[in-house]
Amino acid sequence: MVENGRYYLLDPSLPETGGDAVALHRAAVDLLTRINGIALSLHSAYKPVSLSGSFRDESGTHYAVAAVEATVRFYATATAVVTNGPPGPPPLPEGTRLATLLQTMPAAAKVFRLIGEKGFGWGTMYEVFEIIQDQAGGQLHARGFGVTGKDIKRFTRTAQPHRHGVVKAQPPKKPMELIEAQAFIRRLLDAWLR
Repeated sequence: MVENGRYYLLDPSLPETGGDAVALHRAAVDLLTRINGIALSLHSAYKPVSLSGSFRDESGTHYAVAAVEATVRFYATATAVVTNGPPGPPPLPEGTRLATLLQTMPAAAKVFRLIGEKGFGWGTMYEVFEIIQDQAGGQLHARGFGVTGKDIKRFTRTAQPHRHGVVKAQPPKKPMELIEAQAFIRRLLDAWLR
């Protein structure tokens, strides 16, 4: 919601805190961290945002926790599907669809919290890879994820030096570039969350 040039986060999943500003702020930060994770997983140019620390509850009581400046950029597209008749309702925007999954998939909430907290670098990508692999029963290449065993080995061997102080395995002959690894993880996320 925008009011007087300021942006407000409204979400029914935020808990009733009985006026406990710290608990409300903690819950809002957790929600925004997951939202940042979703946005980072969808758009590499996304710049994470944070709460200003100034907020009002349903009764209009104003709270101030800590002031932080935030810049938000939103891009929207519209899609309509027409099949022999009037257009049906447009599909949910991808971010909305993913945010809905957070309510029913604890592993997805964990993935987006990780990305929101740590960014989309090598260490985080490897953790995300491990979570998805665990959710797929260790068989990503055989479960319709659109990746081969060779793709997986190339990613994991490229990521090793970024995760460990001592690397025992040889890097691949053609290591993945960061942007290529991010696209690989985005493909896995997309396949897993479909």
